Amino acid sequence: MIDRSRRNALVLISSMAALSASHPASAQQVPALFDGKDTTYQIIPGSNLRVGDNFTSGIVVTLWQGGSVKGNGTCSQQSCPVVYNSQTLYARRSRLRLGSNSGPNNNPITETLRRGDQGEKVKRLQEALNRNGAAVTIDSNYGRGTKTAVEAFQKSKGLDADGVAGPATLRALGLA
Repeated sequence: MIDRSRRNALVLISSMAALSASHPASAQQVPALFDGKDTTYQIIPGSNLRVGDNFTSGIVVTLWQGGSVKGNGTCSQQSCPVVYNSQTLYARRSRLRLGSNSGPNNNPITETLRRGDQGEKVKRLQEALNRNGAAVTIDSNYGRGTKTAVEAFQKSKGLDADGVAGPATLRALGLA
């Protein structure tokens, strides 16, 4: 005999499986087993990243402001492995959108960014740093945390680690 809470959980899981079977592809029309390795996704604000690839696995982080994440392998019908803070976690496919709002062909950043700067360009820098393994708060302010993340990124790419996002750093992040 299954207790009521376990029965309700099983009904919920069965319902989600039935829903997934009747809607095998997300709004993106991505094949069921899509290789998302190195694909940049925009993630819908309020999305959860989990330790496992099912909806009942533990939540590691909730991305209240959304942002971008990098794919890290083959997506199932329900979820995609993504890199966040140097960890492989899983996001629901329905919460991901293909593509990035930043890049060399879409509004490049042409000015050097440094500590004390604020605004949309700093926000894009912070998002790019997070796509590359940093865990910077996306607040559009180039503070100590952003400077430290820029230095770490520069070191990882063999650039001069001065904490200033100049042309070489912006190019390496795909922003110039």
